[in-house]
Amino acid sequence: MQAAVLEAFGPPECYVHRALPIPSPAQNEILVRVDACGVCGEDVIVRRGDVPSLGSLLPLVQGHELAGEVVEVGSGVMGITPGDMIVIAQLGPCHRCEFCRAGRETLCANRITYGEDVPGGYGGYCVVDAAEAVKVPTNVDVTAAAVSACAIAVSVRALRLAPLGGGQRLVVTGAGGGVGVHALQVGRSYGAQTIAVTSSVRKRAVLEEFADEVIVGPETLAEQLRRNRTQPDIVLELTSGITFEQSMRAVGRGGTVVLVGNIDLRPVELLPGAMIMRETTVRGSTGAARADVVEALRLISKGDVRPVIASVLPIERIAEAHRLLESATAIGRVVVTHSHRH
Repeated sequence: MQAAVLEAFGPPECYVHRALPIPSPAQNEILVRVDACGVCGEDVIVRRGDVPSLGSLLPLVQGHELAGEVVEVGSGVMGITPGDMIVIAQLGPCHRCEFCRAGRETLCANRITYGEDVPGGYGGYCVVDAAEAVKVPTNVDVTAAAVSACAIAVSVRALRLAPLGGGQRLVVTGAGGGVGVHALQVGRSYGAQTIAVTSSVRKRAVLEEFADEVIVGPETLAEQLRRNRTQPDIVLELTSGITFEQSMRAVGRGGTVVLVGNIDLRPVELLPGAMIMRETTVRGSTGAARADVVEALRLISKGDVRPVIASVLPIERIAEAHRLLESATAIGRVVVTHSHRH
């Protein structure tokens, strides 16, 4: 199979395209022919070397937003057969630890991350845990399915944790990115008033389709919301290091700030007094569980969420895909595909 392999941290050109053996599924595993794989901001962070601890795992076949056709099943697999189109969650839980038993799989003490701990969707074939596979509805195409696994399911999980209810006001920072543009749609499908925050004037027109209000200029977020008397009940924070202070100032009394993304790794300041007086909740949300992927696919199939795909490129152009993502000009998700030359 063909794969884009990260052999050293650095610029997008660090990927080496090479032929690798097609793996075989073990017990309770399935072999998936990867047809499409979303390119996530986490992929960029890892590629740049911002997570030094992963250096010991090089070379890496990244890609955790994979969707494709099942071509082989291992022993013990039930309910999945060759020919099924599936998608998986980013994280593979052990199903045994205290967190898994409590239904909090994203906190699994023994979890694996596809594309980091094990080879992912930048390779043409991938072995995955059958228990994490979700069948794709027949009216959802493979690129949309790949986007569901992270960009949409992550939003579903974060808004469930908030929790978001009908009639609430939801602010999404970094709204023009792959997660943000879908979080607005998930929020709207749950009955929320949605407010998009972006640093790009160029993205305003697209975001107006999914948001009741668009704010350009995150550095004045709190001021603009106060002036409009629309302080949010929930802020979905996707650009933490850049916008966290504004989000904390903007959220209404008794509101919640959910930290999902962090494109700037610098520390942020937290003012305990303000949190105490306004009874503000700050919580994190990591990844997505299988149930969140199921919900994301349901929303797509029903038409409540429309996957926004900025570009679809062959895996041979993975460096271009990363450059596009880093440029912050792409609206929505970038997806790579495989031609399956052996």
